[in-house]
Amino acid sequence: MREIKKLKHSDPKKFKRKANEDQYKFNLKLGESLVNARSAAQNSQLEKVKSELDEGVILNTIDGSIKATDERIATLSRDFENLSTGQNPTRVHVKRVASVAGQIISLSSCVGPVARIMTRVLFSVISSAVSWDCEVLLTQDAISEIDFWRHNVHALTGKVYWGVKSFPAKITFSDASDSACGAFVQLQPGVELVSHQNWSIAETTRSSTWRELKAKLFCAPFVSSDVFCSGFWRDQVTPENSFVQGLTDRLKTTVLSSKAYSTSSQYHRAFRKWKEFAVCKLNETGFPADPFHVALYLQHLLEQAQSPSVIDSAFYGIKWAHDMAGLPFPTDNSVVENVRSAAKRILGTAAVNRKEPISSDLIREIVSQANLDNPVDLRNITMYVLCFTGFFRFDDISR
Repeated sequence: MREIKKLKHSDPKKFKRKANEDQYKFNLKLGESLVNARSAAQNSQLEKVKSELDEGVILNTIDGSIKATDERIATLSRDFENLSTGQNPTRVHVKRVASVAGQIISLSSCVGPVARIMTRVLFSVISSAVSWDCEVLLTQDAISEIDFWRHNVHALTGKVYWGVKSFPAKITFSDASDSACGAFVQLQPGVELVSHQNWSIAETTRSSTWRELKAKLFCAPFVSSDVFCSGFWRDQVTPENSFVQGLTDRLKTTVLSSKAYSTSSQYHRAFRKWKEFAVCKLNETGFPADPFHVALYLQHLLEQAQSPSVIDSAFYGIKWAHDMAGLPFPTDNSVVENVRSAAKRILGTAAVNRKEPISSDLIREIVSQANLDNPVDLRNITMYVLCFTGFFRFDDISR
């Protein structure tokens, strides 16, 4: 603001390009509008403050938006109609196309980056002209861009640069490298959920953006979970009452704290896998869960798993989700219980492959087969015998 005032009262400026001069004048107008808005706020004027600039835009200092005037939109709409002849392709004068493209680009402050993105074909058509006095071929892609602006310019104008101040409900931080990720979400002051894990081989090949977003997903599994949209929590919140909303958010945090975060996170991952199975294979929402569908899911895992711990994880994950929502447990069904019990019998426990101790007979066999005239064999046999008789480790005699 101070820089704008300084430039305003200095000597007339010379500009290399007309666009720089137009931008300079617009900045001065914008600075005056901000000064007026600040004065209005200091004088406790509660009415909506608007400033219409010479460039055909309206600055709304209440909601922080900039939009084009109705006259400017009407002029642009007429030019759209003139270009949209319905023929594909059609030949039009290059200056008509340049006029429309220039008007759209001038709306960048009102619509944002879409003005640049959705004019690329139009500018490509303009660049194909050999001179400013010739006609150009208006391709189907160019006509599509014109139709896009003709139907959406009213809805797009009004870009918000600063909104009404509000406090975030959740604050998340995350970081990811090529090998691992870490993140945490602050549910409320003093209550934080932390997550960290290594990437799998397939995940290490994904983009850095994907890993950053995945880290947030690992950290905040409960922020937007449907667990808190069903059962006990359904229709319990009055959106207009911020006090009740705040109490409800803190109540959810308290309920989640009934178990360790690592336990709740493990259960939630198992519950998400059940949800994916229910949606993709059963064409069901998966929550609240039907006991028959849960039994089918456990049977599906039983046929693929190598350990009964996989079935236990799914069993308790589904039970945990219904417990958090205050719903009856589908896992209490006797058939579901029987499937879980059968998994332990069918899959059993993992075989333990323990190393057998070396016997004296094995030492004698090694000595009998060794060539003691060879210094290397003699050295190795001596080390074997010393380790066996003295109960030494290899490191004890190899130093």
